[in-house]
Amino acid sequence: MSLFFHAHAGERVFPPLYNAPSGRLDGDSSPGFSWGGRLAIGLWLLAFALAVSPLAEAAGNKKPKASIVKVAPVDEGAPVTLDGSLSADPEGGALTYAWTQTKGTPAITVNGANTSKPSLTAPATQKTAKKTKPAKFTFQLTVTDAQGLSAVKTTVLTVKPLNAAPLANAGLDIDAEYSKNVTLASLSTDPDAARGGQIVKYQWKHLKKPGDPKIKLLNTKTAQASFVSPAQAAQLEFELTVTDNDNAKASDRVIVKVADVQPLNAAFALDKKALTTGGTATAGASNITGGKGPYKVKFEWGDGTAAEEFPLGAGVTAKSVGHQYPNAGNFSQKVTVIDANGTQKSSAVETIQVAVPALDAALSVSADAVVKGGQVTAKAETITGGTSPYTVAFNWGDGSQNEQETLANGVFTKSANHVYAVAGQYDLTVTVTDNENGNKAQTFHITVSEPQAPALDGTLTLAQAAVAFNTPVQPKVDITGGTQPYTVKFEWGDSLSDNPTTLNQGIVSATGEHFYGQPGTYTITATLTDANSHTKTLTANVTVNPVDAPLTECQQPNAN
Repeated sequence: MSLFFHAHAGERVFPPLYNAPSGRLDGDSSPGFSWGGRLAIGLWLLAFALAVSPLAEAAGNKKPKASIVKVAPVDEGAPVTLDGSLSADPEGGALTYAWTQTKGTPAITVNGANTSKPSLTAPATQKTAKKTKPAKFTFQLTVTDAQGLSAVKTTVLTVKPLNAAPLANAGLDIDAEYSKNVTLASLSTDPDAARGGQIVKYQWKHLKKPGDPKIKLLNTKTAQASFVSPAQAAQLEFELTVTDNDNAKASDRVIVKVADVQPLNAAFALDKKALTTGGTATAGASNITGGKGPYKVKFEWGDGTAAEEFPLGAGVTAKSVGHQYPNAGNFSQKVTVIDANGTQKSSAVETIQVAVPALDAALSVSADAVVKGGQVTAKAETITGGTSPYTVAFNWGDGSQNEQETLANGVFTKSANHVYAVAGQYDLTVTVTDNENGNKAQTFHITVSEPQAPALDGTLTLAQAAVAFNTPVQPKVDITGGTQPYTVKFEWGDSLSDNPTTLNQGIVSATGEHFYGQPGTYTITATLTDANSHTKTLTANVTVNPVDAPLTECQQPNAN
């Protein structure tokens, strides 16, 4: 069912509504409306109003007008305000603003680019060898109303260049000798040089006065003019005029005094032409004469360090300076004497050869002879010369792995320990290598021997130091040191002795027994012999006491 229909005169303009209880349409001739009908009519009217209102509003909106107040030319560096506040919306609505730079170099920062009155600073202009022209920059303003309609306007900002006049400098006054070539050198500068400003014209002029000798000034339109001084005393004045690229001019004057001056001279000396790194060479100038004092002496060392210049006091005619060369290489050294007129006298260029000192080190071992299992300490110390960092290597000579370490800068000592497990002769080599593969090495001959057994020794003890006649004497010997097996022989001190007895491996003691045939005091001797035929003699005294009635058969000598 359509919501829209054509209404005849006197008819209600709303859609027919269905009356549910009666089963009839409410749009017919039946009087009144149901509650449902009334609600439907309200919703229909609301939808209709919402649909029609924007169209009517859009149909009546007009494009805004963008307007920019004309910007007067400004000097570079000046503050500038762009003014778009006269822009307007025909309906009186609010506008949004967007400013952009569309032409001109460099790009300029616009502060408040989304406001009606943004600000900026006029940029500096770039200069060339030609006259600087004003710079032009185009800015565009876009204004937009609340319904999204926009208008655009542009304006041109003209920036007028500023120029600082050049600084003319004709140099210091000059003292010249007779008939010598004299150079007039401009030291002029342009304050705008950082942005391309430059001096484009030079003009030298001799300001003649009565009595001046005639001279011929050459190269008058360049930065350096010259002439030959007259062969007579004179004081000549010259004027330099310089012009920059924007036609600004400046002038300065210089005076040349011509007199019979002795030529500048000096004696030069250099004490060393060959050094090792860290060494010092001393150069000097002496017996400075001629020219015009006071003098200056300049020393150039050729190793990248800045030249050193020393002004001398009045009457001082000599100066010497020492210089340390930390790096190896060949360096060109020169000394120059400069007088008050700038006249120079230089020494011949000398070549100083700086070499790295030979690598050296103190190499040592703690011992060159040890027993098997003994430790040897090898050491490299007081490492000098060569080029750090240094590497120290230890080759023990017994087939074990070598030890090697690169030392940190500033470290000049390294030691290592090694235990030789097998007896023999070994060559232990200590090697120090520098960063340029220079090396210092020394070989030590190490003798490793089997451990020596302790010296053969022992103790001889008696069960009793005094016995009764006819009682056996029983000595015991305990053996230490030497090399097993041992042999023991007892001698009883009564002209009798036992045969030598060889003990089994691991047996370190032996006992004996003897009967003495007569009372008395006897010295028992035990002779020990080891497997290496080393011997040791031990003794002990025993006393045999008589008895009241000794038996004859008991007094017979022991046959052992």
